[in-house]
Amino acid sequence: MKFYLSKLYFSLSLTLLSLPYAVFAQTEQTGFYDPTGTGSIPAFFAKVIDAGIKILIPFVIIMLIYSGFLFVIARGNVETLKKAKTNFVWTIVGVAILLGAKLISSILQGTVESITK
Repeated sequence: MKFYLSKLYFSLSLTLLSLPYAVFAQTEQTGFYDPTGTGSIPAFFAKVIDAGIKILIPFVIIMLIYSGFLFVIARGNVETLKKAKTNFVWTIVGVAILLGAKLISSILQGTVESITK
């Protein structure tokens, strides 16, 4: 089972690493064809991260409401309070990861654009 998972992870990572090459594939008629309209690989990743943030923000809001609901239901019960705190902390960690990915993407995009100018 472990061997098959490692093959799956390897195949998935190889596919994700080769994705920009497929997006910015060269055609004979028009030079480089960019179906996304972004113009560069960092801009493409920035758009992917923006789309991910737009998709995950409603999920984050639902998880914050759920953790607040757990706090209200706890009524002093130590086990439920612990579960509510853990849920809240991991939701905030997820938000920090999303915003950190956006920050790193914008920094890399700015760096690449300043180097190419």
